[in-house]
This record gives sequence, structure tokens and C-alpha cells, in this order.
Amino acid sequence: MNLLSKTKRYFHTVRYLKAIQVFYRIKYALIPIKNLNKSDFNGSVHEDFTLVPLPGQKKIITVKGGTYSIKLLNQEKVFQSKINWSYDAFDRLWNYNLQYADFLNQNDLPVSVREDLILDLLSWLYDGKLLPEPYPASLRIMNTIRFLHEHVEPIQKTDLLLNGLYSELQFLSNRLEYHLLGNHLLENAFALLMGGTFLNQKKWADLGEKILEDQLDEQILDDGAHFERSPMYHQTILFRVLEAISYLSGHSDVKNVLKSSASKMVSWLKTMTFNDGSTAHFNDSVDGQAYSTGDLIGIANKYGADTELHLEMSDSGFRKFSSKTAELIIDVDGIKPEYQPGHAHADSLSFVLSLHGKPFIVDPAISTYCPGERRNLERSTKAHNTITVNDEYSADVWSSFRVGRRPSVRILHESKNKIVAEATYCTYSGLTVEHQRSITFNNKNVLITDSVKSEKKASGRLHFAPGTNIKNITDMTIEFAENTRIIFLNIKDLKKFRYDFNTGFNQRIESFGMEYTFDDTCIIQIEAG
Repeated sequence: MNLLSKTKRYFHTVRYLKAIQVFYRIKYALIPIKNLNKSDFNGSVHEDFTLVPLPGQKKIITVKGGTYSIKLLNQEKVFQSKINWSYDAFDRLWNYNLQYADFLNQNDLPVSVREDLILDLLSWLYDGKLLPEPYPASLRIMNTIRFLHEHVEPIQKTDLLLNGLYSELQFLSNRLEYHLLGNHLLENAFALLMGGTFLNQKKWADLGEKILEDQLDEQILDDGAHFERSPMYHQTILFRVLEAISYLSGHSDVKNVLKSSASKMVSWLKTMTFNDGSTAHFNDSVDGQAYSTGDLIGIANKYGADTELHLEMSDSGFRKFSSKTAELIIDVDGIKPEYQPGHAHADSLSFVLSLHGKPFIVDPAISTYCPGERRNLERSTKAHNTITVNDEYSADVWSSFRVGRRPSVRILHESKNKIVAEATYCTYSGLTVEHQRSITFNNKNVLITDSVKSEKKASGRLHFAPGTNIKNITDMTIEFAENTRIIFLNIKDLKKFRYDFNTGFNQRIESFGMEYTFDDTCIIQIEAG
């Protein structure tokens, strides 16, 4: 990439940032993070503090013969006698997950072992061998509070843990992630609210409440979606909302805001969840990282959220068509939110389809945040069920979490069983593309019409769920089990391709899809028997 291209890419990346993001990026660049300052906590903890029970906890650490075997994100590392808390040979995300201290919730690990491990981690932060960062600190704060709350009697060094908790809250309150905003700032606010409530520190509880009142109003859209449009992060944030409801008193001003947000979020999540309980993988999403829709609805029912609320899909940019036989969800929006697109993909007008209660056409999901070829592929247009022109992206996704040029997407027509939307964009090479997609849904049949205006060839891809088998291919018709078939009309060629379906971070299984090319317009007819 030449200097001019790089300049344009950076311009289109930063032009959408909010002023507050720019200010804090400069501020934090001028004030680098140092070691965690030790502080003594001289107060008392909240006597009536309660917490929603966790739906479940993975086995993270196995201790045997003086060794620590740690499995995170489906990657395992064995440490002899001591854990290296700054270990990042896998990638930064693995180290972040290590710092979250989720092992504090691992009940098959003795309390004394968990206590020693978190105190050792704190010693690294105090000594500067590991620099504190606000996002890991936020999750570590909440895990530490849960550990202290659930194991009051067996813990031998409560004072040291409370001092560490107090120190981390002081750090966090002065390093809030306003340079990022989005889900990061929400996690900061939840940590301040929980920490301030647990330690009876009104200044932090009030700050957490203020941020949540402002940010939930902005980040939870009218149809209930979290504005980063990732079902995985939506589930994570919904749990935080419900967790906060569980420990706040009935007199809290923010509790009603949280209950309202939870009700809306449950509505959106139910829509994005198929009848088999699986959730659509749009943008940065993969299974196994957040609590399931069923678990979250159960918690919501317990803490007074309205789980019967049904909001029509609107500003999140997704639409769903469903019948007893088929369920289809399509993305009819561009890159959102504009100022925080880190978890967005170049997937405008992509769709997923479930037939007969099972995934059929799927989004491959994600397996990594590590910058490189795989991360680029998983965010690319061709990794989704939409149209690619000249093998280029509909949005300039780059690095791990950056987006340069973005498409303009609008809905042209919308009715009970049909939607027509158009994406217009300029590719990295300067190619202008207009892509119009029409989907008509009729109980067992789906009709997809794509029209493209461009100088270069257009190609489409359909990614089939793992385990899908083809019974027969005749001319331009593919037959599957249960009398399902796909008919391709007005296409030039059709070929099978292999792809990796991501079942978790760093965990994939092979599946296949079909790629087709066409000139101006093509039609795909999906018939479910």
C-alpha cells in the first residue's frame, strides 16, 4: 500500500471518531500507565449484598504436582510452580482472559489456591511486571467481588484482597475507556457500580450509575439491540445488566433503567435466536463465550425483567422472517456504530437460514482477534452469505478492529414477507459498486434476487452448516435431505468450496459452501420440503 492509500485509509478510519475519543486518546498517550498503586481499604463491605448465581463456569486452571495448566480460548499452557501473568505467546486476547481472573469462579479449585493466585496476580500489578489496563481490571474487579462475597468464611487474607480491590477501583476510576466507548465503557461502569456498592463507596457507585444511565440510553437501541450488533457481546452485556439488578437495592434510581434495558435486550435476543436455541453469528460472534439465551431469559424472569416483550426489528438493521419450517435473518445495514466499528464485519446484505429446526446457511463466526490473514478473512465480505465484486470488500475492514471506507445501505421496500435493500460502496481499489438484494419469504420457500451494477465480475457465496450433505447436483439445482433444494437461475458457473466453520476461539471444523458467478442479475430459489 502506497503512502496516499494509507493516508486515505487512516482518514476514513478516524473521521467518524467522537471528539471525546480523540481527547482521551491524546490524554492517555501523554499519561502512560504505570504500576498499580497500593491502597488500604479502611471501610466495611455492604451487609445485604446479593448476586445472581452464575449459570456455569468452565474449568480454567488445573493444579497438579506444582504445575498450573491453564486452558483459555481453546489454547492450553502449562506453567511450572509460578504463573507468568504477562504471558502472551498465543496472543493478547489470551493474556487478557488470563488477567480477567475467571478462575476465581472455578468451584472445583480450592478457595486457598484461588486466593493465592489472585494475590500473586496483584503482586505483579503492584511491582509493574504487569501493567494494569482498564478492561481486564473491570472484569477482575467483578470476579474478585463475587469471590469475596461467596467465600467469606474460608478466605484467610480478606484484608489483602479488599486492599487490592480498592486499589483497582481507584485505578479504573481514573482510566475510564472514553477513548473506546462501546462495550468497554459499559464494563468499566458496571465494575464501578458493583465495587462502589460492595465497598460502600458512594463516589464510585454514583459514577457507575451516571455512566450507565447515559450509555445504556445510547447503546441499547429502540429494538433492544446493543449498538455494536454482535449477538455475543449483546449476551455478555445483558448478563451484566441482570447482575447489576440483582445486587442493587430497591431504592436505586438506576435499577428501573436497568430493568427497562434488560426487557428490551431480551426481546432482541429472542428474535436473534433460532428455535433450536442457537444464536445467529453476525459480526464478532462465536459460541461458548457468553451465557446462552435460555440461561439469560431464566435470570431475567427471576429479577423482574419483562421477558414477554416483543419489539419489532428496526434500528439494529436486522430483519427476521419465520415460519414453522424456516427462519431467516438478514443484515440490511452498514457499519455501525460509526465511531466504534471494532466488532463490525464487511457483511452488508448477508443472511443466515435455519430449516426444519436446524442451521442450514450459516455465518462462519470468528476464531481470533489476532491481526493477520485469518482475522481479515473472517471479517471479509466473501466470508459471508452475500455478493462480492472483484473479490473486494464492501467495507475496508483492516487490522484487528479498524474500518476505513464504509458502504451506504438503505431499505428500498419492506413488507411482511419481503424486503429489498441496497448497498452502495467504493472498494479499496476505487471500484464503485451498487448491490441490490431482494428476499421474498413464503413459509417453505425463499426467493433471493441480486442485482449488481459494476464493471467487474460478481460472485456470491452460501456457507452451509457443518454436517450438511448434498444428495444430488443436476445442472444448476442442488438437492439436500428432507426434500430441500436450491435452484440457481441466470448464473454463469457454480462450484463447491471448503471453509472453516468456527466453533470457538482457535477452534474450527471443516464445512463447505457453494460459490456462483453472474453478470448483472441472478436468482436463487430455496425450497424446503
